Amino acid sequence: MKKIVILSLAFFFICSMLNAAPKRENGLSVHFAPKSAAGALGAGKSGFMVSQTKNLKLPSERPILDTPEKLIEYFLNQPQEIRENGLWVITTNPKAYSADEMKSTEVLKSLCRQKNIPLFFCRGMELPNGWVEADKFNLAESDNIINARAIEREANDADSRGDYDKAIKLYTQALETTPNPAYVLHDRGMAYDHKGQFDKALSDLNKAMEIDPNEKDFIAQCYNDRGNIYYDAGQYEKSWQDVQKAMELGYKVHPGFIAALKSKGYSK
Repeated sequence: MKKIVILSLAFFFICSMLNAAPKRENGLSVHFAPKSAAGALGAGKSGFMVSQTKNLKLPSERPILDTPEKLIEYFLNQPQEIRENGLWVITTNPKAYSADEMKSTEVLKSLCRQKNIPLFFCRGMELPNGWVEADKFNLAESDNIINARAIEREANDADSRGDYDKAIKLYTQALETTPNPAYVLHDRGMAYDHKGQFDKALSDLNKAMEIDPNEKDFIAQCYNDRGNIYYDAGQYEKSWQDVQKAMELGYKVHPGFIAALKSKGYSK
């Protein structure tokens, strides 16, 4: 019963977080057109081509901004709702871009970090579900890496549907080519937890933490999630120890989880 309560609280917490997250339809969408495709756009045009957005009234011709600096200037002159929901950049095949164009995406990332602008990227072939945060995107990524990310998304979908066997199989497949094995191991570990295979779940979480030991936010989440695994396995002392470590690293542990541990005799 307590586990059901925890899951219910977690569900409402996640929903509230999703509602507050930036949304593409409310932000500024642009296509990053390479010079190699300029002929298709006419008059040798290339750069960041602005798309129609919910609260954006475009002139008769869509603006094409040829530098990241001009794109940021244009973005900052948009209504508040658009600014709050960030920049959403669609790219094409990496082979189409020059070295300078590759660098311009890194400049854009830097400018957005400086000005606290949410920034997301997606390759056209991965639309509509391939959006990733800027710090997880590399324009020069190979097709193998792109494919691994697609497999991860399919695995996440399977896990959310309760098809844990399929999710585990897909996560294992993604591990063969992913550039971020720690994240995939984490997700596979949670799928094992959902299936009740706690030893395998703990093994994956431990390996994930060993791969990226200095990535504070990720490690904090792993402590929290490993604490959940220990709790599900009935190892409440270890669960509480991990929750404390997560909180020490600044992780916001769900109040329902803390209450469940308190019911077992563990609290500050």
